[in-house]
Amino acid sequence: MRICNTTASLLAGLALGCGGGGSGPSAPTTPVDQARASFTLQGAGYAGVVHNFSAANDNLIFCRQEAPGPNTIWIRLAQSRAGNGENSPHIDIDLCNFTGTSTYTLVHDTSGPRTCSQGQSFAIWWHDGAREFASGPDSSPCSVSVTRGTGTLEGTFECLGVPPHSGTGDRLDVRNGSFRCNF
Repeated sequence: MRICNTTASLLAGLALGCGGGGSGPSAPTTPVDQARASFTLQGAGYAGVVHNFSAANDNLIFCRQEAPGPNTIWIRLAQSRAGNGENSPHIDIDLCNFTGTSTYTLVHDTSGPRTCSQGQSFAIWWHDGAREFASGPDSSPCSVSVTRGTGTLEGTFECLGVPPHSGTGDRLDVRNGSFRCNF
């Protein structure tokens, strides 16, 4: 009798858990994109502006392998999906010579074409309309830490003293950055 009651309870639980309550087959569920990002901008006219982006709010967050080689990762955290995020405020992070879970502390030169010839290095870019800032060797402290999971890449970042890409003007601090994206 005990086996019969246990079996009946188990079957009832399975029927409820599978949507078998007599209303027909349940619709398949689509995995939710858990991509998210957060960072704070300070200086250069940004007074502690906090950006919280998520795929659920229709922001664009991605991590992609990119040229110049298979070990270059391009991370984009953009306010809008339109135009691949290009037409809205966004951060780009380039990781050169990516090997998986790691911490990057060497900022590569962003004054010319990206070649990734400077070893395991990175750069952070902030784009806001005509305003563009790019980390440089004198941006400090500046680091990106990434953890590669199963199908995801998560990380934290911070870069202080990021100059305008034109080279003149107030510097920007990118603080308390974090991201999670599919990879």
